Amino acid sequence: EETTFDETAPWELEIYSEMQLLKTKQTGLRGQNARIQTVGWKEGVYLVRVNYKDKILIGKLVVKK
Repeated sequence: EETTFDETAPWELEIYSEMQLLKTKQTGLRGQNARIQTVGWKEGVYLVRVNYKDKILIGKLVVKK
């Protein structure tokens, strides 16, 4: 199912560590981009969870130094 991205619709971003601890949460985001500050994070794979229009999208973020 193809969906058009609504630039005005708010969305939320959560990032969890491998130990399932919440590293960061951003709410009220708009547009297609969000800046994530990873300073001080350990190298590894993090779970990215986006809540957009009552849908949950999940992906991975790899942090390398």
